[in-house]
Amino acid sequence: MIARGHMRGLLHSSKLSITFNIGRGELNMDRLFSSTHNCCVNLKNVERELPRGKEDKARLMVKDYQKLCAWKDTSEVVDTLYKSVVYHEPEKDRSGLVVINKPYGLALNPAKDNPYCLASCLTGLADKLEVEKLEVVKCVERFSSGITVLGTSKDTAAAYKKSMGRLVTTRTLATSYLAIVKGQPNINTMESVDMMLVDCPDVKKPLFGSVHKEPVLSRNLLTHNKAARSNVKRVHVAMNTLAKSPLVTGVVELSPSNTGNHFIPVYLADVGHPLLGDQMYDYRARTMMGQRVKLSTAHTNARRTQLLPTHLLEVLGLAKGEEWLVPKMLHLHRLVLPDWLGKGKSVTVFAPPPDHWVQTCKVMGIDFDYKVVAEEDKVKQWEARERKGKAD
Repeated sequence: MIARGHMRGLLHSSKLSITFNIGRGELNMDRLFSSTHNCCVNLKNVERELPRGKEDKARLMVKDYQKLCAWKDTSEVVDTLYKSVVYHEPEKDRSGLVVINKPYGLALNPAKDNPYCLASCLTGLADKLEVEKLEVVKCVERFSSGITVLGTSKDTAAAYKKSMGRLVTTRTLATSYLAIVKGQPNINTMESVDMMLVDCPDVKKPLFGSVHKEPVLSRNLLTHNKAARSNVKRVHVAMNTLAKSPLVTGVVELSPSNTGNHFIPVYLADVGHPLLGDQMYDYRARTMMGQRVKLSTAHTNARRTQLLPTHLLEVLGLAKGEEWLVPKMLHLHRLVLPDWLGKGKSVTVFAPPPDHWVQTCKVMGIDFDYKVVAEEDKVKQWEARERKGKAD
């Protein structure tokens, strides 16, 4: 996250200029992505020893994971959120817009497994920002990190809704996510898919409702009228590979037009590169005799976990069966607000990935530099005309 500072980019036509505004201290990009941990934790039941050095890094990773969502009190959460502000320009931007880089695991509303949530911290954060109040406009999913939009009044929410409405007419993919995935991705594509919920009657004890349902994707696109009648959602998505590791992992960037119904983890599993830390849909992509195999929802069950190869468990300091300790490695790093400051003056906000995400890349040997990603960022647009799929 960006500590004690603001990061802002203005999008002018096809050229992007990134401006760093220092509001509450000095922003050192070199230190921003360096490790701040110098302690290790002893693990039990580690089946194989790692070479010295790699073993220490692995144990540090487990400790990083265990510290996530572990706050002492509400004031500590408020301090964390204050240091995570990536956009607040009250003198230049009178809309009341505040954007934070939400930490992983912080829920929007109270949850049974954690006493802290974003909603309960808004008053304290408003006091630190010296504004009357704050309201949540758009929040990234709890077990993801990244850009979350706040506002000082209901007018902010109305302005945000109006700005997002322009995306359809310009076919712009405003949000961009960074994901660490399994496998060595080599995908650079822009496509449209249909997403629908299907019943999975073989699951005898569904976690929710009387019948277990899961989202599935189809590239056999329905007509818009039939899709509307069938409760099928059309999603446009751009995916680009940013980096790969010899340990058979990689980093990809995804820009979807819609993220509902777990679209991103479902899509990544569908293309054969499940999200690291995804316990829900990892089962859909398996490897048999060195070949990737796509499995259908017929192989689902209500309780499942991600499977990681031995070499990945070792570099992460985990034993077999401890895959559940790995957090979802999904981060919302960029948001475009069309014409936010007036016609032709769009605002682009960036939020660097959190420390545990960056350190996971390092221990896996993934050469990833967020400064380069932000500087070379290009906003994608889907094609105006789509080919007609066969009617079912």
